[in-house]
Amino acid sequence: MRRLSRDLVGGALMVTIGAFFSIHALLHLPLGGMATMGPGMYPFAAGALLAGIGLAIAARARPAAQGHGDTIRPRSVVFVLASLGAFGLLVRPFGLVPALIVLVLIATRADGRLSLRAAALLAVSVAVAALAIFRIGLGLQFAAFSWPWGG
Repeated sequence: MRRLSRDLVGGALMVTIGAFFSIHALLHLPLGGMATMGPGMYPFAAGALLAGIGLAIAARARPAAQGHGDTIRPRSVVFVLASLGAFGLLVRPFGLVPALIVLVLIATRADGRLSLRAAALLAVSVAVAALAIFRIGLGLQFAAFSWPWGG
């Protein structure tokens, strides 16, 4: 009996999540047109893109060798979920930049192969890229930095 490879399972999961968001946006939100996009356009497009990428990953998957199946490491799951939780808790009181830095620093501990210096460089790079894309490129107004205790 062959074991499913990580690529096949991950690709199928991406297709499922992407299809869910695309179908939900299609059924419950107005898409609008390309000139005047509605609130459903982005979730529909992002879901379709995610499903397409997942399909490509699943299509290239090869069966895992007998006895050498991929295992889920609890450490990775804990660190990734903790990074998402920390981002959710920190983004409003502290702003996008500190929340992204904390997210990346915690998430990089999931693997443990990246040094702390490299993780810090990656965290700062992601925060700068997010500022460049959302604030400068798209012109969105949001708190990049914030201090919850006044003053």
